[in-house]
Order: sequence, then structure tokens, then C-alpha cells
Amino acid sequence: MKTVAPQGNQVRPASADVATIERAIKVAIDALREMGVRSECCVAVGGGFLDERSALTVGADAYWRDAIAVAKPETNYV
Repeated sequence: MKTVAPQGNQVRPASADVATIERAIKVAIDALREMGVRSECCVAVGGGFLDERSALTVGADAYWRDAIAVAKPETNYV
């Protein structure tokens, strides 16, 4: 949070790219595995920068295009 704290300027831009997002999700999935609970949950990813390839790369169980797609009956398990 120190990065976004005021430093004399009025605007602090923030951005992410697909590599950053993928790494963060992979860290979270790996943490679930280390805690011994990975097999007990379904990890679904989607939206923004992510696609089905990203879901496979990070080890997710499912991919949805966006939050609206989650509510639809067809599930995109990878």
C-alpha cells in the first residue's frame, strides 16, 4: 500500500497485465494446495485479461468469460 500512498501528486495510476494476474492467481491456487484444501474446492477464473488458456496455465478448474456467464447453466470446465 505504500506504493499508492500520496507522494506529492494527485493521481496514482494502477495497472495490471495478464502475466501479473496469472501469477497472483497461481500463487493463490498453490497456497490452497499447500494448505491441503485444493481438492476440496473448485477454482474458477475469468473476466478482464483472462481466457481459457490462462485458466489452464494457472491450474484453475473452470473458466467463465465474466460474472454474468457464471449464472448460466453451461459451465466451461477446463
